[in-house]
Amino acid sequence: MAEHLKLEELMIFALKRDYKPEIAQNYISRYFALKHKLYIDLLDWIRANEPMLSDHGPTHIDNVLNNACKLLEKEINSLYDKDGNKAQYKGIDLFLLCTSILFHDVGNFFQRKYHNQNIDRVIQDLFSQFFYSEHKREKQHIITIGKAHTGKGEDGSSNPLKDVPESEHSAGEKIKLRSIAAIVRLADELAEGPQRTCQYMGMMRKITPESEIYHRYADCTNIMIDANNGRINLAYEIEINASESQNFSQKDREYLQNLLELIYKRIFKLDQERKYCGYYCDILKSIKETQVSFSFYNKGILVDFKLNPLVLTDLTVPGDKAKSIIDGRGDLEINAVIDNLDKALSCMSLQPIISSEKTENITEPLDRKKGWFAKLLGA
Repeated sequence: MAEHLKLEELMIFALKRDYKPEIAQNYISRYFALKHKLYIDLLDWIRANEPMLSDHGPTHIDNVLNNACKLLEKEINSLYDKDGNKAQYKGIDLFLLCTSILFHDVGNFFQRKYHNQNIDRVIQDLFSQFFYSEHKREKQHIITIGKAHTGKGEDGSSNPLKDVPESEHSAGEKIKLRSIAAIVRLADELAEGPQRTCQYMGMMRKITPESEIYHRYADCTNIMIDANNGRINLAYEIEINASESQNFSQKDREYLQNLLELIYKRIFKLDQERKYCGYYCDILKSIKETQVSFSFYNKGILVDFKLNPLVLTDLTVPGDKAKSIIDGRGDLEINAVIDNLDKALSCMSLQPIISSEKTENITEPLDRKKGWFAKLLGA
């Protein structure tokens, strides 16, 4: 296993390129001391004491760090080039990017609501000793970036990135503060997936009803960042637990409708965030497309029901009216999806499996994965 994450290795490379050995080592040592203390003293506690939240612990932070690295894929190639002038980000930029990702969710120690407004309290109480002398300004930069990863702007609008200065400085070095904040925000938005939930908690009914749907969403979400090809790929693998050759019950329909409504809202939000963050960060501008695919599994078996991918781009045609993400895609209307999925399931039948060694009738398919529907429907 690699000792450090790829973005951290990139940071180390750039710091050693930009600074004398003792200065570079100071940044590197402080970063990993911060990370160790944060993971041991705080993030594990938040995870243990806020179990209803989707994961905001060390796994989530590592996920965001890895996402930021993937968003910077083109930049990475320039950084490793012998001509360092091609690279937009210097060692100090990458140090602040990595460190801001470490701290962006620490406000959850107090409460989930307004957690981005409580980062300064945590840093001041537990980590101020790491930001001394010429490094004092780093602390405020990290707080400013953390505040902009969610929530409102200073004027109450939904545009907090505009409040982040385009550039700042620390220890005499110019930094791309707003671009860094945009990368942190999008990398965090893309940190969804099964790694943020715990199926066993669901099966044991340890998740509160109001939190269930968010854990179900995480469980079915798969994201791939493909910066070199200018797209973000979303794959939703939705698990249901219906009886073959029978129509959906009303309960089945309600659960599917609620989940699909949340999925569509999150697709819309993610695509908005892609465009929003790209507006404030040149490197992110090259990601011009969100591509979404859907697949459905019943008791772990893929249902023979296909939907064409949904592709959202930056193309705007003059004269077009504002539209929903599924405009022109009647097959993606929620009722149509449920009705057609219901038909596909009713056509599924279980056939006896005949073996040369023994013959047995299989009346239930192998339940390879106890999904959220299994839990919610009492299976």
